[in-house]
Amino acid sequence: MHISSRGRMAKACVSVRGGGWQARCGARSRSLKEHVMDTYPRLSALRLRVRHLAPLLRFYKEVVGLAAEHQSEAGQVALGGEGASPILKFEEAPDAPERPEHSAGLFHLALRVPDRGALGGVLQRIEEAGYRLWGASDHRVSEALYLRDPGGHGLEIYRDRPEEEWPVGSDGRVQMETLALDLEALRGEANAGEAGEAPEIELGHVHLEVSDLAAMQRFCEVVLGMKERARQPDAIFLAWGGYHHHIAANVWRRCRLPARPDALGLAAICVAWETRAEVEAALQRAAGEHALGVEAQLSQGRVIGPDGIRWELASGAR
Repeated sequence: MHISSRGRMAKACVSVRGGGWQARCGARSRSLKEHVMDTYPRLSALRLRVRHLAPLLRFYKEVVGLAAEHQSEAGQVALGGEGASPILKFEEAPDAPERPEHSAGLFHLALRVPDRGALGGVLQRIEEAGYRLWGASDHRVSEALYLRDPGGHGLEIYRDRPEEEWPVGSDGRVQMETLALDLEALRGEANAGEAGEAPEIELGHVHLEVSDLAAMQRFCEVVLGMKERARQPDAIFLAWGGYHHHIAANVWRRCRLPARPDALGLAAICVAWETRAEVEAALQRAAGEHALGVEAQLSQGRVIGPDGIRWELASGAR
């Protein structure tokens, strides 16, 4: 999530500490699917291009708790929760170039767990595996842990507070903050059990680095049908169905180059609609956004959005 106007990741969330503000332990928060009406689109998966696949699979299965592995084709593996559709799709590309400096792309991906006990369990496994957190924050709508995965991708793992606890302003926008998260209290509530027993891990949101907030906002609102949920001078948060955000974008690093399509990192953001007709309508809207430099590949269900960020649109999960 990161509620900050600063340009460096290390300053974008409260640094880790053991004591301090005590989070309330409310009831289990609603599923993401309850924040999205059946006719709304939703984030279905994220495609990542990686140099070395094996350490990422171990990390996301053993530490994070994604259990199901789906082999699609040579060099491509997808992970999801037990009995669920895949949410992370990895493409191994040993010779791919690094993402160019100052280019648009992924700031972090965010995986949502159902409750505080599950988040505490993830924290326990992170620490036991020797990974280092670089942030832990209470955002008033959620509680979040921040680290980097073995491929160097920014990763947020979070749980939502119950929606009735979210602070909302008179304008209807959620009022998110960055407060210190009490890790000692979180450790004390950790669910026992192995990583594979962690329930309902979902792709909660995707946070992007872009060159132009206005262009990304128009794309998300006009093409994808999202609404603005919160704003800062250097960041914007958008969502479907009243959620706090499904897509965030910032200009903290002053990106000036488009995403390189063959580089390591974000390959595509996958969005699912309920019906094919809704997908086709979104593709037609994308085809009309020439001023943003949007390119719609209608037959393939693909859109190249602002800053060259790629989107895959489909009906249902895939």
